Amino acid sequence: MKFLKLETKPSFGIVGYRKSTSVENNANLSDIPRFWRELTAAQQQALSQILIAGHAGMIGVSANEKKGHFDYWLAVVSLKNAVSADRFERLEIPEANYAVFSVKGALPEALEQAWREIYQDWLPQSGFQLANRPQIEWTPAGKTQSQDYGCEIWLAVEAKTASGGAWKSVVAQYEGFKK
Repeated sequence: MKFLKLETKPSFGIVGYRKSTSVENNANLSDIPRFWRELTAAQQQALSQILIAGHAGMIGVSANEKKGHFDYWLAVVSLKNAVSADRFERLEIPEANYAVFSVKGALPEALEQAWREIYQDWLPQSGFQLANRPQIEWTPAGKTQSQDYGCEIWLAVEAKTASGGAWKSVVAQYEGFKK
């Protein structure tokens, strides 16, 4: 896992398939990889037909977290009018500030290791805390079992301080610290 940048991303919509899971007994660590494995070629093809140009690849999105339970989406970035409600579900991702990380290695192990490093190492010393926004895994088309496969994690964050202009202040401090 490698930290890439801090970035504000505008709001966008995703469409796809949703599964509820939990961190209880680490159920999410088996539920999410199984969800990916069970996605059929026909479902992948249907999603690829509605994604917005320039946003190629599938995304995994963790959202609606409540007391250790959350929804996980297998989806693509898409326009509001691109889907019918009987085929896919839609989620609007609000504008947010993200810490973006590159991940290299075979999935799902590389993503699982990256999430551990983010929560155990990066986040505690970063000056940021998780924002109440969806967390995103961007997985481009490719050989996901290859040790050379690359994807990204977009971690929605906010400055730990509650003062006005905190995001810009912490970003400036963090950028200076990285150098």
